[in-house]
Amino acid sequence: MAGSPSSGTVFTITLILSDVDMKKTNLPAVSEAMDYKSLSGKNIIIVDDEEGVVKAVKDSVGPHVLSVETALTGADAVAAIMDRDFDLILLDIKMPGMSGMEVFKCISDIKPYLADRVIFVTGDTESESTDSFIKITGCRHLSKPFTTKALLDSMCEYEMETMEKEAG
Repeated sequence: MAGSPSSGTVFTITLILSDVDMKKTNLPAVSEAMDYKSLSGKNIIIVDDEEGVVKAVKDSVGPHVLSVETALTGADAVAAIMDRDFDLILLDIKMPGMSGMEVFKCISDIKPYLADRVIFVTGDTESESTDSFIKITGCRHLSKPFTTKALLDSMCEYEMETMEKEAG
């Protein structure tokens, strides 16, 4: 009987498990090819002017690394990087004020040994100037939007390359 207090509507909602939910349920992650243990002792900084992106990336990589610092502006990023040597720097290129390109130049000028620790994360790889800049730096990059797996894989690939360089 419509409208009676004992009747109602039934909704069925299907939710997709996130990487974190998969770990809680002890189910194997889908196509998890890499072992992210190499990231466990790493200190990273996420630099992006979009708070939602920063939070999503922090939530995604946080469980796999030692510490995560964030910066919403290029100036804040430079200040943090001058105070501390990070193992990885996840850097957006297009930001208001001080751009990722300018942040990278500061890193290269003041702490050049950190420059190869940058992974650019950007939605602007279509731009010829951005593409050209990334190629000149030789740094890794991910195009937004990207998956947690793609980000973690890129971070691990960087770590493997670094260990190979140090070994020989």
